[in-house]
Amino acid sequence: MANFLCAAGMTCISGADQALIYDTLLAADRGEDGRRVLARYQAVGTTAMMMGFVVGAWLADVWARPQSLATVFWLSGVVCVLAAVPLMFVAEPERREKLQNPLREGMDGMRLLLAPGELRRLAFNYATISATGFFMFWFYQSLAREAALPLAVNGLLGAGLNLLGMMLLWKAAVLEARLGLGRLLIITAVAPGCFYLALAGFRPPVLE
Repeated sequence: MANFLCAAGMTCISGADQALIYDTLLAADRGEDGRRVLARYQAVGTTAMMMGFVVGAWLADVWARPQSLATVFWLSGVVCVLAAVPLMFVAEPERREKLQNPLREGMDGMRLLLAPGELRRLAFNYATISATGFFMFWFYQSLAREAALPLAVNGLLGAGLNLLGMMLLWKAAVLEARLGLGRLLIITAVAPGCFYLALAGFRPPVLE
């Protein structure tokens, strides 16, 4: 239930924060900076996730369980509440087009994404890579448990998974300028796939 409620809360803000940033850039006539600013924003968020992985796993390991797991959820909730405080002082730019029917416009957006064309290919690319990433995120925890690694190590492993992503996001504009957007998307899809296939054939001796 706690995981369900957490996921529901994250879904409510998913995309809304980025839309606010982009609308703010448009109001300041800086729409062309959108990709660079949003990439930096994601890099900062990924850095915070890395810190949370390490601290949360450590707290859950050093305190007595199961109370330690509940405490980590409590602390996560406190952080979310604190994050809402500065947002109360953020002025949302006036919309150029008024939202008439949120449900209808959401359905129209889904139809636009699923229609044949570039958007559909990009949407499936993003969804496939995201799904694969979450698969690996949970699989590595099972491998770590079989290897009898301490719970705190899970936090370090999770932080390591996000470290390269944070670095790439921070330099996204530079990489796009040098490689081109199309080539960059292909590399970010093929390279993780090759690494996952290579990892599938690796089995530490402790698991034999």
